[in-house]
Amino acid sequence: MKKKLLLVSWLFCSLNISLAQNGKISGTVTDIRDNTPIQNATVKIKGGSATTTSSDGSFNLASAKSDVTLEITSIGYASKIVKARIGESVSVPLVVDLR
Repeated sequence: MKKKLLLVSWLFCSLNISLAQNGKISGTVTDIRDNTPIQNATVKIKGGSATTTSSDGSFNLASAKSDVTLEITSIGYASKIVKARIGESVSVPLVVDLR
């Protein structure tokens, strides 16, 4: 009986730990004209953490929520808001801001 109780307790603990872990949202930010990567674009989870894109335009963010709204900004480009899900890769083309 003690072994069964111990096993059930261990299963509940491991389930709670796995549910509490954050997932990753990744993707790339490019220029819509020629698909070149945009370096140093800011990618922010609305109401949460932020990061900047690397030299190849890629980014990775951790999120506790499965569905998030991303705000992408970069100097010289119009801002863009996109929906994203944990585990999916997001491709975000930005338009040059002529203002």
